Amino acid sequence: MFGEKICVLLVSLVLIISCNLKSSDLAKDGKGLENSFGKSVVVGPLYEVNRFVDEPFSPRVEYDTPAVRKGVEEMGMGIDIGDMDVELDNLLTRLNIQKEDRDVFVYLKKVLCDPTITDDQGVYKTYTVSEFHDLLDSWGAGQVSVIRSKLIRVFTSLKALRVLIGDCRNNILKQGLLNRLMFVKKEYERYLKKVFDSSDFSIIKVSLEYHNPYYGKFGLIEIDASNFKDLTDVRDRYSAFVDDDQKRIQEIRNILTSANIARGQNLKTYSDDEFDILFSSWSNYQLKRVVRMHLGYMRRARDVKVQIGYFDDMKNIDIRTELKYRLVTSLTTWKLKLEDTLSQKDSGYPEYLKQIFNKSTAVEIYDNIPFSSKYDINDYNFYFPFNDAYFLDIDRYYSIRNEFISKYNKLSYAEKVAVEFIRNIVFNANIAADKGYKTYTDDYKFYLIFASSDYYFSELVQRQLNFATCQSYIEEYINEIKENPVRKNKLLQKRDELVKKYHVSLKKFFHGVNEATFEFDDSSRKNYSEVWDIQLDFESFFDNIAVEGL
Repeated sequence: MFGEKICVLLVSLVLIISCNLKSSDLAKDGKGLENSFGKSVVVGPLYEVNRFVDEPFSPRVEYDTPAVRKGVEEMGMGIDIGDMDVELDNLLTRLNIQKEDRDVFVYLKKVLCDPTITDDQGVYKTYTVSEFHDLLDSWGAGQVSVIRSKLIRVFTSLKALRVLIGDCRNNILKQGLLNRLMFVKKEYERYLKKVFDSSDFSIIKVSLEYHNPYYGKFGLIEIDASNFKDLTDVRDRYSAFVDDDQKRIQEIRNILTSANIARGQNLKTYSDDEFDILFSSWSNYQLKRVVRMHLGYMRRARDVKVQIGYFDDMKNIDIRTELKYRLVTSLTTWKLKLEDTLSQKDSGYPEYLKQIFNKSTAVEIYDNIPFSSKYDINDYNFYFPFNDAYFLDIDRYYSIRNEFISKYNKLSYAEKVAVEFIRNIVFNANIAADKGYKTYTDDYKFYLIFASSDYYFSELVQRQLNFATCQSYIEEYINEIKENPVRKNKLLQKRDELVKKYHVSLKKFFHGVNEATFEFDDSSRKNYSEVWDIQLDFESFFDNIAVEGL
């Protein structure tokens, strides 16, 4: 019996030692994934976790991992206030600074005497310990007390944050809060170095009193730390968001944690722990902006899809059947191309999102996100991205299409005939074949280009009406000539010469177009002048046609 117990104990001991060795090996090997902040937060393979909000959650990943706990311990509480030296303690005693307030100056000394604290915009003065002591001594008790009153609020917040974050029960949330705290603390320390670059008391006092944004920044972290303190499951943090936002967070998670997206592109694939640490490094407001960015894309893509669907809808246009069929066929071909491009864009969005999040810190990632400053995050129009060329193009195309329908419906029958005459010219490959001018083959391009300019649309229609009227009179006059075939042929040659020039001028005018934007280019004004000049020549020909010898 005793021997059996010994056997059981030995087996148990071997198992315990084996587990410890495995844990140690995992902690030490180089296979751990580096998170956004330089700490290994998970080891071994990635876990594929389907975590949609509206589906039952089956946890297959441990949030509170030993690696995360180790990372939190290594980071400390992010608050190193420095050491009190005897000389400083004696000086502060002489300056009547209470013992409970002296740590403010210990921390200030640490910052101002640290040569590694610099700013991208300049290297500020680094004090020696004796210079710092001399500065306080030169100010005297009254001014030092004023400086204490300006610094104590932020310092008190720092100490409170140290306690609050230390009390956080979930290490994922704790590490996220520490990331935020350490970044803002570094910003604040650079700010102090900048303020104390001058030793002028008045300048320092004004800067600390009126140009110190850090009360609010630390206060926001303090609020979140208070809210996170008692949470044991990181998912409880997301429960503060509405259901739709939670779903969007899940969509972002699915993209960033998928190793199949942008495979081979050298873009970071997050573990679930890394994802939660990153999102815990942002305030609720910041996280909501990130969600709105993603939601903005989804809305934008959806709205664009609806817009494209209307591109070949010509139900509301007053147009003859043959032309409507021709135009709808052309627009449908174009619509299919745009839908294909949208499909490619949608399939490329996950990789694009991974590129945005392919930065080393939460701050860099947040700065890399294309937010809009035009609208509030709760505004429906918080679209993303505002400068996306494809989305802007679709807006413009849709607007021009609607403008064409509106303009065309207002035309008289004669004006519509004029439009069709111009269309036939620019579609005729035999006109100005030796000039290299563009010959149109897509009806939608001609009509949308024509409608894109209010000035040229109305002017060209009127020019063509004038030209057609003048040509009709000329034809009538020439046909009346019966007894002078030589003169008749001469007039016909002159007429044909001017008509040919007119046709070439129209072809040239529509050559100067940017097909991607449906806009006339810089050469258009000059080319339009040629159209006008030839039309005037034609009118002059008509006015003088009765003159003998012409």
